[in-house]
Amino acid sequence: MTFPPRVPKETEPAGRRIRPIDDFARPEFDAHKFIADFDLFALAAGGVGKLRQLVMSLAMRGRLTQQLSTDGHADQLLAAVTEGTAANGKLSSGKLEQAQAPEPFPLPPSWRWARFDRVASIASHLVDPARFPDHPHVAPDNIEKATGRLLEYRTVQEDGVTSSKHRFFPGQIVYSKIRPNLSKAALVDFEGLCSADMYPLAAKIDRAFLHYYLLSPVFLEQVVRDDNRLAMPKVNQEQLAAVLVAVPPMAEQKRIVAKVDQLMALCDDLEVRQTKKREIGTRLTESALEALTTAASPGEFDVAWKRVVDNFALIFPTAASVSDLRNVILSLPSVEGWCSPTLPTSRPLSYSRAWNELGRDGSARTCSLMCRPTASAISKQVDVAAARATLPRLSAV
Repeated sequence: MTFPPRVPKETEPAGRRIRPIDDFARPEFDAHKFIADFDLFALAAGGVGKLRQLVMSLAMRGRLTQQLSTDGHADQLLAAVTEGTAANGKLSSGKLEQAQAPEPFPLPPSWRWARFDRVASIASHLVDPARFPDHPHVAPDNIEKATGRLLEYRTVQEDGVTSSKHRFFPGQIVYSKIRPNLSKAALVDFEGLCSADMYPLAAKIDRAFLHYYLLSPVFLEQVVRDDNRLAMPKVNQEQLAAVLVAVPPMAEQKRIVAKVDQLMALCDDLEVRQTKKREIGTRLTESALEALTTAASPGEFDVAWKRVVDNFALIFPTAASVSDLRNVILSLPSVEGWCSPTLPTSRPLSYSRAWNELGRDGSARTCSLMCRPTASAISKQVDVAAARATLPRLSAV
């Protein structure tokens, strides 16, 4: 019987792992290579979900776009935002002087850190839902975590809403203040009511950029840092106002949004392809296992086992599928220790020899007296093959 070849330790690549996000913030990071290797990153542990977070982290550090001198400086944008807010009577002179928390990390020269309440406002507008029975009703459960994707929702009347809700308007962002680690925020283009556990936010900078910032790990790390309420974490208005936002010039904000849109679309495509691949992989796994367990002769078994060895990474791509294979192998009969005066007991027999010599009628396949050290040895080889098949799927970045 052929076993999957063992990989010598000295040939195993060292340091094959997914680098931490901070590594990608280094000056030598190549955004073009990152995008070119996008599919490879998606194959790493955690898959597309982690890739989305990585994209957002890089975008909010200025690592996905080029800084242009023609864009101006974020100071100009923030000055205009502050002037316009103060002119509308929405910002007191004392608020301008509020202390700012330490900067999380260095920004590109044309960017600036700003408090959240300087670039957005919480547009609280509690209303009686009975006045808006046909309006859409959005709750935290209607937003997909970490993606900002709005899921199916119903009307106020259909949800049987009775308590006061916030009224939101097109162009605003609805952000769930409960369980902030779920990163639930959606950019809406319609009017409706949202749960009192959500904040309607009015952006003073590019709203799509701010939406992506709310979904980024940069924002999340700040809002959960001091939250010790384990039962029901919640972000209050004071906490939200103090969060620091990395603000690039307006023109660059729009380029960042366009780039993130492009990469999120690639993530969506990867998810679809990986789902199809998993479905095909499941069928291949089931077919391979069935061939092992239903082989009617030693020759059929050897053919089925060779198919497993030659296509291990394709047929058994996940830890769960490898576990299924191991369980099948351990359930197959081994003949070492078989008590028969006509057969030697000093050495294990191959499956083929066992079939020929112990059970020409097939009885050896189900005999309860059979021991299983040979099957255990094969199971160990399965572990080796699984490790070997995993190596090509790991990114060297």
